[in-house]
Amino acid sequence: MNDMTPLRNHRSTGSEDGPLNVSRRGFLGGAAALVLSVTVPVGRARAQAAASITPGSRVSAFLEIRPDSTVLFRSAFIEGGQGIFTAMAQIVGEELDVDPVNFTVEGAPPGPDYLLIGGGRFTGGSMSVRTSYETMRKLGASARQMLLQAAAARLGLSISELSTEPGRVIHAASGRAIPYGELADAAAALSVPTDVVLRDRADFRWIGKPVARLDARDKSTGRAQYAIDLKVDGMLHAAVQHSPRLG
Repeated sequence: MNDMTPLRNHRSTGSEDGPLNVSRRGFLGGAAALVLSVTVPVGRARAQAAASITPGSRVSAFLEIRPDSTVLFRSAFIEGGQGIFTAMAQIVGEELDVDPVNFTVEGAPPGPDYLLIGGGRFTGGSMSVRTSYETMRKLGASARQMLLQAAAARLGLSISELSTEPGRVIHAASGRAIPYGELADAAAALSVPTDVVLRDRADFRWIGKPVARLDARDKSTGRAQYAIDLKVDGMLHAAVQHSPRLG
């Protein structure tokens, strides 16, 4: 919910504490192929800002809701064929009330929001879901609550009179419904709730249930992008020069 607005193509601006000026999408595409662990140096100013952030708590760092009510999710974990992007869509979608099929998941940029494993960030050891499960559920539930608040203000109703079904807020008494995409801007202006109620396990529709892999179609049709497919400004090519003989 990057202001819960449509996607934009951002480029980082350089500073003495900043990284090279490479587009976020370009960097992430290459980083994903390096699988599965990375250490990100952080400048002094950023380190001070990071100290005030609780990883996994800022909805805007992870979610964007588009005008058509589809969702972009930025994953702190890298997809390496293990299905973690689909798992994140299942977990967050369950609480946000969005079918995982309506998610686009990409690797998150560097930043303190994504340090979900003991103050660090890596992918491996079957730890991604185990360490982030509750945090990601709360993130989805928080976003849903913000959408409900925005709908209540728009309709002049109390939140208790509203509920959700996949991708929209509904007022059962009148039959009115508002798609998430129409509420995204207003919801983004609200504070993230500190206490949310999670869905009962008995009501799960996607967690623990078989769903189609989000990346299956692109991989099977040749549209998936790998490191060898990527080009960025100023990119250099390198190769390892091996000794012609052992020893």
